[in-house]
Amino acid sequence: MKIYIGNLHCKASEKELYDLFVAFGMVLWIEMYTDANGKSLGYGYVYMKDNKEGRSAITGLNNLNFMNQFLNIYEVK
Repeated sequence: MKIYIGNLHCKASEKELYDLFVAFGMVLWIEMYTDANGKSLGYGYVYMKDNKEGRSAITGLNNLNFMNQFLNIYEVK
């Protein structure tokens, strides 16, 4: 399952996102997007193996205050 994560803090790391999502199930990989200078664009994707676990992660993490910003998380179809 592909999950969009928006409103990421510019200092958020893939490891920190992994730690958030792995509590809900198996994370296959994470993509975070940056500009040409390496500055975060504030969004990315998490790919989870199981759809049920992915939906649980969406429910559990959407609007979470993470690094003083509220995450915007939803399934990408």
